[in-house]
Amino acid sequence: MEAPGSAFAGVDDAFLKSVFEGDRKEAESLLQLGADIEAHTKKGSTALIVAAAGRHTEITQLFLERSASTKPVTKNGWTALKVALQLERYEVVQQLKLAGAKE
Repeated sequence: MEAPGSAFAGVDDAFLKSVFEGDRKEAESLLQLGADIEAHTKKGSTALIVAAAGRHTEITQLFLERSASTKPVTKNGWTALKVALQLERYEVVQQLKLAGAKE
């Protein structure tokens, strides 16, 4: 997974960084301030993909409750579900499948 810093592009830098770091409180605050829940890194990882990769179950649930799409694909062809399966983030896999995510 991409590290914080240059991997994060645009006005949603702080939001994506908070997700990467697993800071649910900060991510939620930034959403309330207008951060885009579908924000993505330069390589196409959405905030949901970043949360899934980091095994951040609370953030993943927050995003799913706020209707984050499970469909986006990174430039390398990875969805949040595919990332979670590959990294053996089984609790996240369950969350994503319950939300209707497909491989």
